[in-house]
Amino acid sequence: MLLKLKIINRFKEKPTESAFKKRIFKLSLSLLSLGLLGIIFIRQSNLSNSFARGMTVGIVVTSFILGLYFQWVFHHPKQLHQMYIDLIDERNKKITSITAQLTLTLLILTIFILLMLSTFAGIKLTYDLLLILLTYLLTYGFAFLHWLIGKII
Repeated sequence: MLLKLKIINRFKEKPTESAFKKRIFKLSLSLLSLGLLGIIFIRQSNLSNSFARGMTVGIVVTSFILGLYFQWVFHHPKQLHQMYIDLIDERNKKITSITAQLTLTLLILTIFILLMLSTFAGIKLTYDLLLILLTYLLTYGFAFLHWLIGKII
């Protein structure tokens, strides 16, 4: 979902299918390169923190999976055409726009609630926990809201 939003925002006007195909190819190569660089980084660095090691491995695995997925889409014209249709569809653009606005509202509301909990109840989160919470809320909140709004509209 977030990658589709990124692809949509890159094109100011309606892209041609060949330009979209080039963009998908470049995106897949970038993700695979990030995965390879991540493997080199993991091998060369001595990450003593298990959280940092796990996060790095997660980024590398996700980069490889997404890179291979976009390579697969690039080599299957039917799937590429379907992704292109989804990109230029006005309904999907509207759903993505509404979802982005609601996700921002959800994040602001969450930060406000956490501020109130910290101020009045003395509940304080560590910085790592706060970042993890906001990252999960952004990722899964966006995906859930996109699915929900897609069902409603």
